[in-house]
Order: sequence, then structure tokens, then C-alpha cells
Amino acid sequence: MSLVSLNHYNRSYFYPDDQTQENLSDITRLHFDENEFQSMITETLKKRKSANIDIQQISRQTKISNKNLRLIEQLKFDALPPMPVKKAFILQYCKVVKNLTRL
Repeated sequence: MSLVSLNHYNRSYFYPDDQTQENLSDITRLHFDENEFQSMITETLKKRKSANIDIQQISRQTKISNKNLRLIEQLKFDALPPMPVKKAFILQYCKVVKNLTRL
């Protein structure tokens, strides 16, 4: 199977060539329920702010840039790297905040 490259923010992601970029975004939407993630992020953001956790602290622990963390908190999913990185970033953000608020 040959692959095609999709460049996003100077990073290359490879996908099977039988999927066009348009079809690919349709497929990723099926595996990324924005409403579910919006409510999870909104809840996590409230916990972060109430516990006075700095976004730089989350960035150090997750190795996710401050810019991408802010995009997550602003619910700007289209500006994040494509799937599965987008989903991994969001889940990691929520996990770290949850762990930090337990302390």
C-alpha cells in the first residue's frame, strides 16, 4: 500500500493513498466527538482554574506547547494537529489536570 503525506505545521503525517484529504477529515470527525470533548475540556478547565494550576506547569508535564494547550482550552480543535495527535493532546491534558487537582 502506498502512502500520501499530509503536512501540518511543518510535520508530516502519512495516510493510505486511497483516502483523499477531504475524506480523511470526514473519517476523523467520526472518531472525534467534539461535543464530548468540549464538555470534558470545560470541566477540566474549571478544575484547573479553581486549583490555581498554571498552564506552564501542564506544558512541562505533558510536553505539549502552551500554544496547543491554549487552543485546547479555547476549544479551537481545527487549529490543533490532525488526528490522532489531537485526541492524544486533549486526553493527556485532561489526565494531567485531574492528577494535579488530586494533590
